[in-house]
Amino acid sequence: MLGKTLNPNGATAAPAGAPPKTPHWAGTRTRTTRNLLVLTIVVVLVAAAAALWLLRQRSAANVAYDAAAVVRGNLTQSVTASGTVNAQDTVSVGTQVSGTIQTLYVDFNSRVRKGQVLAQLDPSQFQAQLDQARAALAQAAAQAAASRQSETGARFSVDAASAAASATRSGVVKARAALSLARQTLSRDRVLLSRGYIAQSQYDADFANAIAAQTALDSANATALQYSAQTRETGAQALGSASTAQAAQA
Repeated sequence: MLGKTLNPNGATAAPAGAPPKTPHWAGTRTRTTRNLLVLTIVVVLVAAAAALWLLRQRSAANVAYDAAAVVRGNLTQSVTASGTVNAQDTVSVGTQVSGTIQTLYVDFNSRVRKGQVLAQLDPSQFQAQLDQARAALAQAAAQAAASRQSETGARFSVDAASAAASATRSGVVKARAALSLARQTLSRDRVLLSRGYIAQSQYDADFANAIAAQTALDSANATALQYSAQTRETGAQALGSASTAQAAQA
């Protein structure tokens, strides 16, 4: 057991192994330091709040407001630019005509008025140009009429070529069907000939019919290709006649 130990002076000593006691004056100093730190923080916060409040009051004092009555008016938007103003479309109009004077209606120092005819030029040159222009117009009209007739004829030719091409396509279908029938007959008669049911002459006739059907199909295909090419050529001619007619009309 641990017990208290008396020192020679008669004071009671702390038990062996117990922590030493802190003096009471040391605890008082620690609390004082803590209180001073808290007080300092509070003073700093109060000073910052006061400075912020004073700053806001000063900013509010600098704002000025202007009051005005409500009125109704027009808003005008102006655009200014510098430079040279150019027209969007410029048309040159000439009023000066040169030529030989045919008739003079005034003399030297004659008094004239606005709108008065002073002289007349010889119109023969201008009349010749007018006649030439009218002749060119008549020629263009004749070319336009001829081109329209050519266009009409070309369209008729296109229709006829299209009909012929359609007929040749029908002939191709018919020739293909005839060839198929001839081949089937030849195949069937080959079996019958091998069994002795028909004569050799019958098989030979079937073979000749198959060759003729093949030839007819080839001819029909060639005719169809020819009419198709003719249809395309006639169509191109019709388009060319139409373009020529439009140009002549213009």
